[in-house]
Amino acid sequence: MRPKTGHKDTIANGGQAAVAENDPQIRALWRKRCADFWKEMNIYLRDVVRSGFPGFVLLLAIVASIGYGQVLKGITSDFPQAWITVPIVTIALAAGRPRTFLKNADTMFLLPAESRSGGYFQAGFRYSLLIHAGLAMAAVIVVWPLYARVQGTDSVPLLWLAIMLLLYKWSNLLASWHESRLTVKSTRVGITAFRWILNFAAAFALFAHGMLWGAIAALVAVIVIGLLLAAAPKHRIAWSYLIELEKRQLARHYRFYSGFTDVPHLPSQAKSRAWLMKPITRLIPMAQRQTYLFLFTATFVRGELFGIVSRLTIVAAIIVAALPGTAAKAAAYGITLAVTGIQLSSLAEYHRHVFWLKLYPAGEAQRIPAAADIAGVALLAQAAVLAAVWACAPVAAWPAPALAVAGGAAWAAAFRLLLARRLRRKQQAG
Repeated sequence: MRPKTGHKDTIANGGQAAVAENDPQIRALWRKRCADFWKEMNIYLRDVVRSGFPGFVLLLAIVASIGYGQVLKGITSDFPQAWITVPIVTIALAAGRPRTFLKNADTMFLLPAESRSGGYFQAGFRYSLLIHAGLAMAAVIVVWPLYARVQGTDSVPLLWLAIMLLLYKWSNLLASWHESRLTVKSTRVGITAFRWILNFAAAFALFAHGMLWGAIAALVAVIVIGLLLAAAPKHRIAWSYLIELEKRQLARHYRFYSGFTDVPHLPSQAKSRAWLMKPITRLIPMAQRQTYLFLFTATFVRGELFGIVSRLTIVAAIIVAALPGTAAKAAAYGITLAVTGIQLSSLAEYHRHVFWLKLYPAGEAQRIPAAADIAGVALLAQAAVLAAVWACAPVAAWPAPALAVAGGAAWAAAFRLLLARRLRRKQQAG
């Protein structure tokens, strides 16, 4: 993969160059892979529906919307709405990359046809734009009532706001594609981080200062990022990096579905995290009966689940600290613990299909309690952190934070028991 800096781009090009790079067979390959992906996901989605999770989410949405409406009634025109709406919109705009459905073998079979693969990646870009545009519009619908309530007649009309954010989302997705082509990792990370900062600034200008300043800030951001990307050396297509991104995306899907059904393949990457792993493992006695406890501790701390729980906790802490009113804080607190519980329920699946574990000199009966214990402790730790943030908020409304700790502890204990029971039923059925 030699750096290519003077060629026509495979997504943003046009005219005859696009036709020359559009191989119908390669384009059909993308459609087949997309169809295969959704065929597999639909199998797991049926199990999600049978679990009752969509009804639970719908109930949460109804409760949250009612609470949202109650909170809006007490908000005045001097409320700093931008510090709530802007982070939500920034995430919706800046996050996401085009899906490619690439596989390891593509470096052998598709790489020789690189010059004719434009149609493949164009299809992936349009597919991703459709999905991410929908998510961006969902974010607009969520923040619009708060924004309109505070800004009043000075607010940007909803239609124009939606059009602006859709255009900006398109430019972000295009920028993320070009970032994936960069040859130097540090450059890619730096430009991506800078793009997020510029997104925040543009969204702040739009929601705090109006349509004109928002449009100017967005235009400046697009020009600056475009110049930075144009100046950086790039591959024509960064095959290895795109394949790695696709693996991570699939891992996130499988990790979510594993909370509802048996997912045979859960790929993961172990991270060192020695700063946390060493002090925690010192607390676990080096005894044969603690084999699975040590294993699942390392799996959680060094795996992707720790990152997921950490990010959920950080975002929820910001929301709990920023939201006014005890009811809104309690709703955010409860929803976060529920979502985290769903993610943690996949912990026991990580080593279920590993043959070598059957050679461990430890009883299989230890596996389920160990996984449930670690999941329960992680949930309890998150509940304690969020309750501490609640207690330190400007308006803590005591004893609500103390009640939150008690409720979080009760939920962690109940979750531990329910998870262990579900895993035992699955073990007996399988």
